[in-house]
Amino acid sequence: MMANTGTFALGVAGSRPGQRLEDGRWRTPALQELLLTSKDRRMDNVQQQDVVYFAHGKEGTPWGRKIERLAEVARRRGFHVESPDYTDIPDPDRRVEMLLARAPIPARRLVLVGSSMGAYLSVVASRKLRPDGLFLMSPALYLWDYADQDPHPHARVTVVVHGWRDDVVPPANSVRFAQKHRATLHMVDSDHRLLDALPFLTQAFDWFLGQVGETNGG
Repeated sequence: MMANTGTFALGVAGSRPGQRLEDGRWRTPALQELLLTSKDRRMDNVQQQDVVYFAHGKEGTPWGRKIERLAEVARRRGFHVESPDYTDIPDPDRRVEMLLARAPIPARRLVLVGSSMGAYLSVVASRKLRPDGLFLMSPALYLWDYADQDPHPHARVTVVVHGWRDDVVPPANSVRFAQKHRATLHMVDSDHRLLDALPFLTQAFDWFLGQVGETNGG
């Protein structure tokens, strides 16, 4: 009698085996169909949700302190949260390509949140993604080594937060951007990372998500 290994493969009578998996099992046509159906079901679920996509800065991480705190706020508001890892991609415009390639599955409401370089890619990606909201922290805008020298936000609600003591991106750049595009601008007594302004940042983000809801009849 053949020993029971605890694994099995779905199959159809008379069908040929499909792809062999790393653990030695076979992915049959029936199993492949089941997996695809499950993937479609997950996509359908996301399409019914409100989704926030975070984009960290050049030297940041997907789950740094700012993103963790803002993600808590988003989840309380009922948003699904995504935070891709861009640490291996130093070029800002390649990061834009990565975000668009992932990308944000059509959702009931889509919000892009970015810090520094992540804010730049959020603005540039908004041209195609057309999010409901953009929340930009210390945005790396109007910098000479970025391809898009005059990015335009394409969102119903745009909020910018910048520190007066930022010595990486001039505060004047955010003033210029907000004035040109009539974005809500919060200037705070902080540096580029905005970590000492986290309490205000979380309050501003919560207010911002409320505005996104109102513009959609929520």
